Amino acid sequence: MITEKFDAALNDLGSLAGTVPSDVWERLSPIHAQLRGIQEPLAEMERLGIAPGQDLSGSRPRQIICDEVD
Repeated sequence: MITEKFDAALNDLGSLAGTVPSDVWERLSPIHAQLRGIQEPLAEMERLGIAPGQDLSGSRPRQIICDEVD
């Protein structure tokens, strides 16, 4: 559910390209790119059942590998 909402918000942000003044999109596009970069790790966390802020100290360690995003 988190991933679906995140994807929808990301699509809404991306849809502003070409509809807002170019100087505004110039400021928003790096934010859009950064958010796109966490889309896959977020989906993987949700798939594994890891909630943001969840205390994993008492559970079996899990490994999440994220590619670096430029």
